[in-house]
Amino acid sequence: MSQLWEIINDVIADANLILEVLDARDPNGTRNKRLEKLVIAEPDKKLVLILNKIDLVPSDVVEQWRKLLQSEFPVIAISAARKFERTLRFLRKKILSYAPSLPAYVGIVGYTNVGKSTIINGLKGIKTVGTSPQAGFTRGKQYINLSKNIRLIDSPGIIPIEGDEIEKALKAVITPEKVTNVDAVVKEIMNRVGNVVLSKFYSVQFAELDEFLEKLAKRRGKLLPGGVPDVYEAAKIVIRDFQRGQILYYTLPEK
Repeated sequence: MSQLWEIINDVIADANLILEVLDARDPNGTRNKRLEKLVIAEPDKKLVLILNKIDLVPSDVVEQWRKLLQSEFPVIAISAARKFERTLRFLRKKILSYAPSLPAYVGIVGYTNVGKSTIINGLKGIKTVGTSPQAGFTRGKQYINLSKNIRLIDSPGIIPIEGDEIEKALKAVITPEKVTNVDAVVKEIMNRVGNVVLSKFYSVQFAELDEFLEKLAKRRGKLLPGGVPDVYEAAKIVIRDFQRGQILYYTLPEK
């Protein structure tokens, strides 16, 4: 964990503009105040929040989050996954306008699965660095020239998560196979998403956790000898789908 922070500190040292990538579905849950304090402490550097994956959230909710977050830092709301050329051109212009000096040395950091590498790929227009839902896929610091005035500093950029196993699983720091208590993680997903959303997504009707996993296992053909539903495999399916953003979920700003 200390090694990850050393890398992040290195990125901050090399950059004059830091882009903290947030997941629009859970902006507060993907912010890191320690990172933000490190950048604020450097008067010659600027922090900008990138609200990514806005295509997964209703537009009015995105606007609520944008207004709230920009009371602290500049905010750029985008959907890098769709690679909208107009949006990406807008992002390049914003980078130039927010940079304290030119050329802009841009450090991109964030938690796993917020879309850091996807943003770089969209800006480049090609897949320069690999993308994967598994933590730690992007390896080694790279310098990517976008133009004569924009230079991206790409690194592992993964902010370490200091929470419990549930939090690490929900942020895809650990794979479903490495979760020791899959029931607890699925239960938290149920609490956050709601039974109605899960029932619709998986086409199963249920009232509680055990019933949900048993019916899902049967529907997906995950059976043990004797036709017994393999609820462990069913739980891993749910965790994996949540990690990949396939289950509809978003948070609302506190009023």
